[in-house]
Amino acid sequence: MNELNLVELKQELMEYGLEVGDVGTIVYCHAGERDFEVEFVRTDGYTQALLTLSIDQIQPLEQPGILHVRSLDNQAAVSQDSF
Repeated sequence: MNELNLVELKQELMEYGLEVGDVGTIVYCHAGERDFEVEFVRTDGYTQALLTLSIDQIQPLEQPGILHVRSLDNQAAVSQDSF
């Protein structure tokens, strides 16, 4: 996996409002390529989460595929002031 690749979350991370299948973008690959900085962006353009995730928590987005949008409940939404 490389920087700017789209990836799919394999593990629920509810503390960040993220569910299995959510799509993020790799913004940085750590040495050894086992850990990645992944950004998850909402439809309004704000960052939902920017996390360091292991290769076991994400997988390359399958091609071809269809993206799905879901609503965030207010408790799951991360404040834009957090970033």
